[in-house]
Amino acid sequence: MRWLETLLHKFLGFLPAEGFAKWWIILCLQMMGGVVVWYHNGYQFLWENDITKLTFVILGLFAGATVSIGGKTLRSSHAKKANVFFGRFVSGALLDLGMIGTVVGFIIMLFRFTGNFDLQNHEMMMKSIADMASGMSVAFLTTLTGLVTSLCLKMQLINFDIMEWRNFGGRL
Repeated sequence: MRWLETLLHKFLGFLPAEGFAKWWIILCLQMMGGVVVWYHNGYQFLWENDITKLTFVILGLFAGATVSIGGKTLRSSHAKKANVFFGRFVSGALLDLGMIGTVVGFIIMLFRFTGNFDLQNHEMMMKSIADMASGMSVAFLTTLTGLVTSLCLKMQLINFDIMEWRNFGGRL
């Protein structure tokens, strides 16, 4: 762990407390996950299949809350009490946006479904199924993005809570 302390000291100009170092490790692991998604064209897949682009709103909120929690973790590691109400709100909002995306996806699916088609007309059936699939992709992609980002944000918040508890409330 000495190499991490050296790296953080060079990057920040001072050695942060243990809580910030743990947040940094969590962030690096989450960024590695983001790089894996990028490497496998996951963001392009999201862009092409989520017609609402709600997944990118979720990812943007996640990035903003991550920066906020990181700053407050750094500030709190220097014996200044901080709050992470914004991070807690966004953590719940990410789940809510994922569920809203699910409902919107199902609405898109049902709206595009035409009930007056002939079972003998295979082209119309295939088009209706493809239209339904686009709505389902919105539903599942936004739900998955909301769940994963909320979980990642909660990992950062748990680290912050443990650090605050140790600095200001006692020992675990």
